[in-house]
Amino acid sequence: MANEKYFLIIISLIFVIFLFTGIRMAGDAARENKINEPVRIGFIGPLSGELASWGVNEKEGVELAVKSINDAGGINGRLIEVIYEDGKCDPKTAATAAQKLINIDKVKFIIGETCSSATLAVAPIAEQNKIILISPTSGADSISQAGDFIFRVFIPNKAYGKAGAKIIEDKFGSKAVAVLYIQNDAGVSVKDDFINNYNGKIVLSEGYAPDTKDFKTLLLKVKEANPELVYLAGYYPDGGLILKQAKELDIKAQFFGCSDAYDSPELLQIAGDSAEGFMFITAGAKSGPGFKDFESKFKAKYGKEPPLFSDFAYDIANMLAQAIKSKGYDAEKVKDYLYQLKNYQGASNIINFDKNGDLVSSDMVMKIVQNSTIKDYAVVKGEYESEKPEKQTIKIGSIIPLTGGGAVYGEWTKKGFDLAVKQINALPDYPYHLELGYEDDEGTPKGAVSAFQKIINEYNTSIVIGFPLSKEAISVLPLAEESNVVLVSSGASSDSLRIAGDNFFRLRESGSLHGIATAEYLIGKGIRDNLGVLYVNAENGITYYDSFKTRFEELGGKIAFAEAYEEGETDFKTYLIKAKDKGVKTLYIPGVVADIGIMMKQAKELGLSMQFYSTPGAESSKLIEIAGEAAEGLIYTYPIFNPESFEPVVKDFVQNYEQEYGKTPEFIAANSYDVIKILAQVFKTNGISSEQIKNGLYAVKNYTGASGRLSIDEYGDVIKPIGFKTVKDGKFVVFDN
Repeated sequence: MANEKYFLIIISLIFVIFLFTGIRMAGDAARENKINEPVRIGFIGPLSGELASWGVNEKEGVELAVKSINDAGGINGRLIEVIYEDGKCDPKTAATAAQKLINIDKVKFIIGETCSSATLAVAPIAEQNKIILISPTSGADSISQAGDFIFRVFIPNKAYGKAGAKIIEDKFGSKAVAVLYIQNDAGVSVKDDFINNYNGKIVLSEGYAPDTKDFKTLLLKVKEANPELVYLAGYYPDGGLILKQAKELDIKAQFFGCSDAYDSPELLQIAGDSAEGFMFITAGAKSGPGFKDFESKFKAKYGKEPPLFSDFAYDIANMLAQAIKSKGYDAEKVKDYLYQLKNYQGASNIINFDKNGDLVSSDMVMKIVQNSTIKDYAVVKGEYESEKPEKQTIKIGSIIPLTGGGAVYGEWTKKGFDLAVKQINALPDYPYHLELGYEDDEGTPKGAVSAFQKIINEYNTSIVIGFPLSKEAISVLPLAEESNVVLVSSGASSDSLRIAGDNFFRLRESGSLHGIATAEYLIGKGIRDNLGVLYVNAENGITYYDSFKTRFEELGGKIAFAEAYEEGETDFKTYLIKAKDKGVKTLYIPGVVADIGIMMKQAKELGLSMQFYSTPGAESSKLIEIAGEAAEGLIYTYPIFNPESFEPVVKDFVQNYEQEYGKTPEFIAANSYDVIKILAQVFKTNGISSEQIKNGLYAVKNYTGASGRLSIDEYGDVIKPIGFKTVKDGKFVVFDN
């Protein structure tokens, strides 16, 4: 009996082990299947019927986004699968499609519908099942209250009506207007909001059924009312017929469409030359910072320009992928993620959602039909705004000499930065708040490295600016490359920085250009001998000297005297006497402003009558303070920044600078101001990651800033014209450009 008992126990244990092993293997298999399962997203749009072109356009945008994501490995290793359903812009058909996607395909996210009536039919189903629904193009005002899981990247119809009223008054004045509208949710909503916000005279308001083809009876009423402008609140199929039949009846009024619903090549096919001069407004489309990248990818995949609404759908697919990657395949968590999303850098717009899941703000674009082509007519910035989005703070590190020998350059740099940041942060429509953090490099490479390490550890930033002097910029380059942080200098001029790597940019042209310009200028003036060079033994001084010497000698000049002095030296009399003994009558002195001032003062004390030439760093009130009358006649190269310019950007900068600081700005202050202004533009149009900032900076071409017109070349170097200035009566004035 005992043996039999033990036998039964052993058999039982074996059974339990097999049972648990089987359960574990089944669990492992289930987990593996889950990992291999695609991330399923539903799509509902009109893929057939009269408005099929819109649905097809949106489908192409989704397909492009999904291909890019899947080619990059999908979402956390899982590929995206989109299940496309034809909603036909019909409420009943769209609702049936939604039930199928939710109950059979088990999707938790749906892109669609295109038309408001269909979206409103799907919304209660999505809300009840806690399914995310994001419409690319539905404008009905009631969608704002459709539920917590309902979003859209399109502005409400009421915004079109209100914006249309304002734009017509601004562009045309208070004209007598007739309103023709399609009798559905969208048409009635736009019509009501237009009439409620228009201050001019409404001479006629008539609706028509969605399936109307013959508009002549309606248009005869328009002709009898004799409006100056006809406002259309409908779609391109009916709009095209109205335009064609209006021309047949010889109606002369300006026709104006309410929205993107008219932005289709098919409008031109229907109306023919009757569409000529037709105007309408669109919202946001093709205005986002990511549009150029989207456009390039779209052309590569489809061989054509991105059509209407494709960018809206593309943005939705990418946003959903980003949210799912962060929060998993959980609609509740993705919903919360979307509400908290700030300043998504889309192709169609910069996207923020308000508490109703509506787009927070959008620019409006007026378009016109000219020569059988739909063209942009004017951009109306920020015309639609739901509520002010909370601004995202961008912290920017700045490394400058606040103490030490180069502190004056640090002071100029800081003033330029601070003024630009103050102006940008005061802009109500700018989506970011800029916060500058300053670290003192003490005018030394060691100090710059310490400052950079502190910024990397504490600031969480992709961008560090400043570096008015070269040696400090050079010292942090390896660290910047290693950490993929972008550096932008407002004053470093060393020639070695031209090939400093992909992460370095500057708005101060290379010192070698100044050396070359000075050499060519002197040769042009017939000065080929009796010339000397006294330069600082530092990166910038060596750059100036080497480039000057090479070019001067190439052109047949001979240098009678050339010596370098060490940083911190204050007695230059020995050098000056040597130069005199070598017969020097023209002395080139590339150095920092304090050195230049002391040299010229001591030259006067020695009774020397040399003509001095120098570099842009000479222009400072500090030169006059140190050298006094001895500074008279100094000639120096200068990036053509003219504080007395009538160029509006320069004039505004100088006035604001003088009001803020009580003095005329130096060129480094102007450069620094431009650094911030250019970066602010890049943040808005490209984004705030290192790669986005670099791409934006490389794209800067013919930018008109406070420091003049500039471009950035393939090396991250600035391209600017160079001229000559002189000191006359204690002032810095243009000498020869």
